[in-house]
Amino acid sequence: MEKFKNYLLAASGFVVLLSVIGMTNLGHSAAQVIGDCVRICNPESAPIPIRAQGVTNIAGEVTVQSSEAAPVFTKQSGLFTADLFQKEVHITSFPELGGHASEFFNVPAGKLLTIYYVSGKTAPGTSVNIRTVANGALATHYLNLNIDGMANFSQNVLIYADPGSSVEIVYFGTPHFVSSLKLTLTGIFAVQP
Repeated sequence: MEKFKNYLLAASGFVVLLSVIGMTNLGHSAAQVIGDCVRICNPESAPIPIRAQGVTNIAGEVTVQSSEAAPVFTKQSGLFTADLFQKEVHITSFPELGGHASEFFNVPAGKLLTIYYVSGKTAPGTSVNIRTVANGALATHYLNLNIDGMANFSQNVLIYADPGSSVEIVYFGTPHFVSSLKLTLTGIFAVQP
């Protein structure tokens, strides 16, 4: 019985030794050492996940799936390019013409005008408005001229004008004497695709 135990123990040790040698050779079949490099097999049926680093070229179509449960958040960029816009307008009103005057300029075709800032100089008791067409609708934008005496004014605004439309600056001067307006408009022309 004692001899049987010794044979059984030796046979178990031999089986363990063969198992270790077999596993070592199995590892060489999945990753082969070629010089200083390691070759890894990456079958299409079970690809190895990797994280791209640096610049990665992608060939073919790329799709993104989004759902209410797992939304993909995006930021629109590159939909248009912008050209800076700046226009200075000088208008003089005369009492014999009713004390008001206006000046027009056209927005270029294919460019949406956005006016962000206006500044100017005029006399007290006057008013200025800017008339534009945005999305086909005419709108009048009234500037805030809280001034005493000949003074400067400035105001942040957000005024849109459609491509190919006209922008009118209307100046209501004093009805009893000649008055003038110097107005600067600042914004961008957005080139629409």
